[in-house]
Amino acid sequence: MLKLLYAYPFPESLVNATVSFAVIVPKKILPRASDRNRTKRILREIIRLHKASLVSFVQEKGGRLVICIKWEQPVVPVFAQTESLVVELFQKVSVYISKKRR
Repeated sequence: MLKLLYAYPFPESLVNATVSFAVIVPKKILPRASDRNRTKRILREIIRLHKASLVSFVQEKGGRLVICIKWEQPVVPVFAQTESLVVELFQKVSVYISKKRR
């Protein structure tokens, strides 16, 4: 359902925010604009709710992080199911950063 396109630790001089997000919902996946917009709203809300843990982790490690998330299902997401996917994705990013910063 979700694909992490980009998670990269950036130097502090290039990015102002500690963690920045981009949400992509392709027109080929969801042709109707209302479905794409609803999907983006749901994803952004889930990110907003769970961003704090990732921000504190990145601050602890130092640097900045830019994450690009792509929706890949031809249906509008259900909040609860998508929330668990985003949390799992954040955990994977945390593991990735931990390995990268060693």
